[in-house]
Amino acid sequence: MNRLGLVLSFAALLWASEAWTRNNPVPADERTFEASRVGFQPIDTAGPLSRNDFVRLLLRRAGNFRIPLTVNFRVWRRADPPDLWETDLGRAIKLDLAPEGHSVRAELPTTVAAGVVLNQPLLVRNRLPGAIDLQAIVEIGGVRVVDRFRLVEGLNFFSLNIRPSGKGTQQMRVSFQAAEESAEPRRESSATSVIQVVEWGTLRLRTHENGEAVGARVSLYGADDLAYAPDDGTLSKMTWTAGEPFFYSKGEHEIRLLAGTATIKAVRGFEYTPVEQTVEIRPGETEDLTVNLERFSNLAAEGWYGGDSHIHANYNDHEFITPEDVLTQSLGEDLNVANLMVANSSGAQVHDSAYFEGRPHRLSQKNHLLRWIEEMRNGSIYGHMCLPGIDKLVHPLYTGFPGTPQPNDYPPNYFQAKGAQEAGGVASYAHPGYNFTDSPFTMSARELPVDLALGAVEAMDVLSNSNEAAALPYWYKLLNTGLRCSISGGSDSFTNRRHHWLPGGQRVYVHTGGALDYKEWVEAYRQGHSFASNGPLLKFTVNDKLAGSKFELSRGDTLDVKASVVSLVSIDALEIVVNGEVVAATKGPARELSLDTKVTLEEGSWIAARARGPYDRLLVNDDNTFAHSSPVYCTVDGAGPRNADDAAFFIRWIDQLIERVERSDRFANEGQRTETVELFRKAQGYYKTAGGE
Repeated sequence: MNRLGLVLSFAALLWASEAWTRNNPVPADERTFEASRVGFQPIDTAGPLSRNDFVRLLLRRAGNFRIPLTVNFRVWRRADPPDLWETDLGRAIKLDLAPEGHSVRAELPTTVAAGVVLNQPLLVRNRLPGAIDLQAIVEIGGVRVVDRFRLVEGLNFFSLNIRPSGKGTQQMRVSFQAAEESAEPRRESSATSVIQVVEWGTLRLRTHENGEAVGARVSLYGADDLAYAPDDGTLSKMTWTAGEPFFYSKGEHEIRLLAGTATIKAVRGFEYTPVEQTVEIRPGETEDLTVNLERFSNLAAEGWYGGDSHIHANYNDHEFITPEDVLTQSLGEDLNVANLMVANSSGAQVHDSAYFEGRPHRLSQKNHLLRWIEEMRNGSIYGHMCLPGIDKLVHPLYTGFPGTPQPNDYPPNYFQAKGAQEAGGVASYAHPGYNFTDSPFTMSARELPVDLALGAVEAMDVLSNSNEAAALPYWYKLLNTGLRCSISGGSDSFTNRRHHWLPGGQRVYVHTGGALDYKEWVEAYRQGHSFASNGPLLKFTVNDKLAGSKFELSRGDTLDVKASVVSLVSIDALEIVVNGEVVAATKGPARELSLDTKVTLEEGSWIAARARGPYDRLLVNDDNTFAHSSPVYCTVDGAGPRNADDAAFFIRWIDQLIERVERSDRFANEGQRTETVELFRKAQGYYKTAGGE
């Protein structure tokens, strides 16, 4: 290649790199964005820090303060982040600079490790006009360290990076001097504390089941109440809703810990009893501890296998998660089926396409399968679909993203959903939305009523990173028009992020009846022999038949309905739902509930079971305990459910979609627009018939 060609090639590569970064940025100012392979290392800069980094700095600490701190994670997109100034931040320093005077509120550490940087969170509220110069002075045992910060108005986030030396009892003094830049005199505020500087030891930690090494999710806190993890390459992250730091154990690890009492919390998915133990770490010595995990349920032995319909191994512009990493996470969460996405994010880059093979990955194990599939994503009108079971990728992989090869809202999702069926798979709408109203544009799975009516879609993520308060009434209304739609559960986990939803935090258990086979799992998923859960393990039968079964009945026929649930967290109620209404229930709180009732039907109906309960820290992705079965479908005198009001609801829903299509500028020609409108009108015909028109 000549010199000009080399220059042009380099320029093209540079442009592509810049365009990719621009479309899919890793926040340049966030130092804790990615999952860690070296444990929870201190942040090496004093700041200023981003709000996200500051929160993660706080969350490394044990304590109940994280409950108000993480409220917006538990009710994601439905609650504002907490006011950090008014929130209990645990062992943090709050410095208030006001015209009437300065004040400091400090809860300083009592135990620190020798020779290692301690990140002491510092939140400064600057209510003074203009830029302010702040000096922070930390003195420990006669050693004095000074940091200097420039403050903006409002909240400022920093870390006092302290490196204690020596050992034993010492006094720690923190003082602050603030003034307008270069002004004198400075105003001073201070706080003092007595601390213990301790030396290091080592913990050799094993996670076992029946004497054999087993993966697990482990939270480990040292005597300083800070989270620790091994630096041997295993992944360290934080749970989404509780912000609890953890690492994925592979069975045995050595972790450096400061001397004193360490606390270990271990859990593995939904079917193991959580374990909490303590161990004394001695200076310069290695302590051995084996955590034994025990099942209280073994659904796989009964032919039930839990799968996550929606996982991103790699997302954004930082790609370092390998299939080995995904297997470690699946084993740690006891996730039987990991459906991993080939997908774009906000630009043209498609992630993880190199891993797609149309079959389970070679690293898959007997009861833990890795399978790359596809998330088909529309960036505008229609919504996103996951396509489990496909033996080839369905193109286009995305639509409606400006500045990419697919900028237009064509084809509508229907065609990719049909393509998934032709490729041996299932189309399921992902994360339906957060606020269900009569407007499609308060939800994200907008084209679902069209594709379901036309037979192209067979499932929906009723349980997902959206909220069930929006997904349930949406799903119920669709079922009430006589359509069949299996339940699904998907986390939308980005496994390469430190603080994100975890794979398997929402999952769908599918009954194949035998050994785990992916094709059989997908077919049973399609048929709706399933329940979705974020913890509770639900059993449900109608006349001894599983969810997804169909009954042809006469008016007045009675069915035997049985349900039971066992859970690692508390449950408030177990309920039987017919056409969206609760017809029988048993109440908790309890970890086990059962219900045996009879249901007499006078009209076409669907029947399902659901379990509900409060928030618990073990719910890693959700703000409430939830499980729901797929329906059993019943025709009465030849007719299924026919709710005229719900049918009319979706006629109006599709009218709004058509209106948006007709005024969109994201069609290459009028033929594409006309074809889309005609497709949507065809789907309306189903709802008109269902409503009795």
